[in-house]
Amino acid sequence: MINIKDLHFKEDILPLLDFLNNDHSLDVMISVFTTIPSTLEEIKERQGILKGLIAQAKMPVLPAYGRAEFNEVYSYINHFNNLSSTGHTWFGFLLNKKKRYAEAGRLTQAVLLLNKIRKSYFGLLNPSSFPVGFGQKIRSLSSFLSGLQLETYEHLSREKGLSIKDILHLTTVIHSNAGNGNWENFWNDLFLLEAYMSVATGIQKKGFQFPEFSDNEFEIQGLYHPLLKDPVKNDLPLNKNISLLTGPNMSGKSTLLKAVGLCVYMAHLGLGVPADYCKIPWFHTISVAIHHTDDIGNGYSHFMTEIKTLKQVLTDAVEGKSCFAVFDELFSGTNIEDAIDLSHRTLKGMTRFKKSYFIVSTHLHQLRDIAPGIDGDIHALYIDYRLDEGKPGYTYQLKQGWCDLKLGKIIFEQEGLDKLLD
Repeated sequence: MINIKDLHFKEDILPLLDFLNNDHSLDVMISVFTTIPSTLEEIKERQGILKGLIAQAKMPVLPAYGRAEFNEVYSYINHFNNLSSTGHTWFGFLLNKKKRYAEAGRLTQAVLLLNKIRKSYFGLLNPSSFPVGFGQKIRSLSSFLSGLQLETYEHLSREKGLSIKDILHLTTVIHSNAGNGNWENFWNDLFLLEAYMSVATGIQKKGFQFPEFSDNEFEIQGLYHPLLKDPVKNDLPLNKNISLLTGPNMSGKSTLLKAVGLCVYMAHLGLGVPADYCKIPWFHTISVAIHHTDDIGNGYSHFMTEIKTLKQVLTDAVEGKSCFAVFDELFSGTNIEDAIDLSHRTLKGMTRFKKSYFIVSTHLHQLRDIAPGIDGDIHALYIDYRLDEGKPGYTYQLKQGWCDLKLGKIIFEQEGLDKLLD
């Protein structure tokens, strides 16, 4: 199970990696980099492709062309897919100058754009730097473009324009490659390459680091949320499978939970992550539940939505799957007595699943007295704070231990509600 809608990855994070100038490559990027590979080997292959791009002596710069320019050439070449023949003849072009000039203009535009791609991308990429399969795609793309003699025809078009002979030859070549599926293969491989190039560019610009995977280690150093301009970085070494996070409102608990959720999810997509260092297990299940609301479509209350999410995670854990799950204010949808009892029962039960990691934030300070008795398997964490002349200040720093501040009462009094009620 993958439940990451609360991370807003596609809406907020993927745009940080988008440097593309055509919608086809963007669609491929979204398709590839929002789908978790089924094996750790596939994740490492993705990492290998991205690392290979970043490691190039000079990584190609996107975009290599204008959006309108690409769309016109793409439409022109693809229209040959529907033709039984080009329909062009030497006499037809000789008798119809307007038709000849129009076709020459479209061909010249196609030659210039394709040669620009050839020089901008394949003059810089070393296929041997990549996993074998992807390296072969790069060789095939380069070979296909070289076979079109783009350099020669670009020179002719700039010097004296394309002749009737040139037009007939080029349209025949384009049509024959359309008929045997070569253009479709070319575009598909090009869009995939551009998707990877865009993501690699974003990873490099944002300073994301590639994670390592381990059987039983969970350590993140310098963790931050990538949307913050000046983030406070935190270290998160989890030596127990349950972490209980406390801290006052507005202290940054939800942002921290989103940051660690993003780190785990992006690692499983094969991406670099927003951290200085990351070593985590490979998980079958990733679930991040933050800011639960009523599910009106299914008729679920806030509490029932929490229960359904928790049940999905625990079902996977019982089946022996390794799970990573974040629960923000678990059981906040019910009364405090039930919340304490259910939290105790849940935390105690979670200790069974040694291959899984659970991070739970809570305002239930009563759990402090309960937690130490649960086999010593709870890792207590809190977001630090300070009081300056009775006013709360936030450091956004993660520390070991429990938060004792009852901030609600302080704010209540500062706003003068005591006096109004008296």
